[in-house]
Amino acid sequence: MKTIRIFTFICFSFLFVRNISAQVINPVKSLIRKADKYFDRDAYGVAASLYLEVLQKEDDNNDIKLKLAECYRLLNQPEDAEYIYRQFMDNANFIDAQDPTYKYYFGLVLEQNGKYSEAREWFELYKEVVPDDKRVLNKLINIENIAVHYQDSAKYEIEALRINSTKSDFA
Repeated sequence: MKTIRIFTFICFSFLFVRNISAQVINPVKSLIRKADKYFDRDAYGVAASLYLEVLQKEDDNNDIKLKLAECYRLLNQPEDAEYIYRQFMDNANFIDAQDPTYKYYFGLVLEQNGKYSEAREWFELYKEVVPDDKRVLNKLINIENIAVHYQDSAKYEIEALRINSTKSDFA
């Protein structure tokens, strides 16, 4: 009985020391694993801050930059997403090895930032790889007709009513 307790204690000690030493020896991998867990749980804000910590230690890691750009895109922070995307989108070898949907996502970010001609280019690149995707076809049509979308808004002028107060009114 005493032998079993000693053996169990040694096994648990070994597992504990192994886990701790892995975190001490390579803290970056530990941070990446932690950030990936948050990303998978849709906690993009926490994941983004952890990915930023990783990039402070490994600033040339395009996989982490991609994850960070996705965090910003999913947090609806298109300016930050575009900034990070631009750091690796010109690397053709890296981007071609990734899921082509990232080209579409980069086009969406550019479109959100009002860069329609550049967004069209990325949508076209995505369309070459995935020609049957209806989303990209609709995006291309909408970009072509962007002037029509804004044309209607020029006909109207918005004025404040005299019945409104300068304060924040309710009901």
